[in-house]
Amino acid sequence: MSGRTVITESVYWRRDLYRAAMEVRKKATQKVWREASLSVLERRLMIGAFAVRRLIESSKLPESLSKDTIVCAEMRPLPINLERFRYAPPVDVFQAREMFDFAHAVSTRIHLQFMVNQIIHSNLLIYLSPKETEVGEMALLVTSDWEKNRRLLGLWLLDIAMVFERVALTEPSAGVYSWSEKHKQTRLEVTESELDDRLVHWGFASAEEVARSIQRIQNLRRPSLSLENVLKKIDQDILALGI
Repeated sequence: MSGRTVITESVYWRRDLYRAAMEVRKKATQKVWREASLSVLERRLMIGAFAVRRLIESSKLPESLSKDTIVCAEMRPLPINLERFRYAPPVDVFQAREMFDFAHAVSTRIHLQFMVNQIIHSNLLIYLSPKETEVGEMALLVTSDWEKNRRLLGLWLLDIAMVFERVALTEPSAGVYSWSEKHKQTRLEVTESELDDRLVHWGFASAEEVARSIQRIQNLRRPSLSLENVLKKIDQDILALGI
């Protein structure tokens, strides 16, 4: 036994996480959107985020991976009277702009574990379609119950898909057991890991799919798309409409 919660065989969690990654990647550039499409995306995001957290908590990933960072945009709250504003989730981008400072969005980095917790405990979850971002990719605006008074975060869906993909294929290859005074139990710390094709051997993914995923992860190249500039442009466009 290891960690705070135990996953005896992680391959089933990795299977669901990998499938979530593939669906999120597909949705990131989808051009036609219906209500059912958003429902599928939301379920995949929640399933993927929870799977990442469980794998981290069950010592199925190296701590260095959980503390790795992802680039996102950050918007601070505006000084408005929320009681008078009388908003209630779900909130759209027009309402979000009145609550958070889109005009001064900045680039920042957050830990992977923090990112998935924002999705799991999301208080606001807003989707910006490829048409709205004007760069052919979908973005997500999110803040959790405990962060909603501090900031709103913006992430590209393809970056979230990459996190899901990487975690799903990262298998521990070495570790050490040690006593944790903080948790009052012996815990396993993963010291080495590798990208693995175990999902192929279990029949959960094709060899071609996993090979493409590993190549993407190893290259880790993404077009330089500044989400903060996209949000500033949205702010200017809404301002021009007089809304």
